[in-house]
Amino acid sequence: MGEKKENTKLQSTPVHPAVLKVSGDESRRWCAAIWSTDPDERQLVGKIQRLVESTLVAHWMQPPTQYEPQGQVVNSFDLIFYDSVPESLKQALKDSGFQAVHRPLLAPEEYEQFQAFEEEAIKAGRGEVGNPVAVWRVSIERPEGLQSPSKLGGSVAEKLGDQFWGQAPGWISRVFCEELKEITDVEVSPDRAGLERLERTLFGGPTGGIRWMEPMAYQAVCDFMGVVLQATTSLDVQWGTSPVDEKTGLAPAPVLRVRQSGGDWAMLAVGNDIIRRACVPWGEDVKTERVLLELLADYDERAR
Repeated sequence: MGEKKENTKLQSTPVHPAVLKVSGDESRRWCAAIWSTDPDERQLVGKIQRLVESTLVAHWMQPPTQYEPQGQVVNSFDLIFYDSVPESLKQALKDSGFQAVHRPLLAPEEYEQFQAFEEEAIKAGRGEVGNPVAVWRVSIERPEGLQSPSKLGGSVAEKLGDQFWGQAPGWISRVFCEELKEITDVEVSPDRAGLERLERTLFGGPTGGIRWMEPMAYQAVCDFMGVVLQATTSLDVQWGTSPVDEKTGLAPAPVLRVRQSGGDWAMLAVGNDIIRRACVPWGEDVKTERVLLELLADYDERAR
């Protein structure tokens, strides 16, 4: 009975919850199966956006002991449609940064790997879904400002060892900034000027797709936001912790909480906020520069 209920739930889900990593001769892609386009396009696009964001969190929150520099190359996030895409949905996808892939949709060696989705469809009670009918893609782009990002990430991960985010507030960003100075001569101070310089170094210029961050860089930026809040405002700042969950193997996105002395605590979803403001093309507040400073100001205002 329990299995029947679970299959019914999966069958009604238009976006498959698991992302498949597909490797080609020259690329690696994150792929999401879209079984149906029946729901309202706004709801469907919202589900897609949340899946992309959660995939980034899952990858970027890998603990230092699991850091693999050679495994960081991902070229795009692909939506694999098994249902025809109506015109209204096409426009909503374009507004979110996705572009249609014209035939051939996928390379032959990539098609072979979608057997995993076919098996998942059968498990979910959908039966055989056949080949995809459309592919929509958003590119994943690497900023040009930071040289040797994998070398930097590997060095930081080695020094952090078995530390996880929030376990020692300020430590991840301190190690990262020390290694950044050692490798690139970029010096970052624990203040607003340092935050702006870190942003210029890691984010570079504007991008039309997803802005990539190395996992250690992402965790360091989230940590550094708390450091600068603590150093430049009158707020009390506390770090949440993000250990790996033993059941899922995943670590949650970083969170902070702040308050004026004696006031109520305000929760800050710093990990998700940085992704939505600086890394994905659909965030309402995405800017090309000074994203972190504006986020810092919003956090300061929110606690007053």
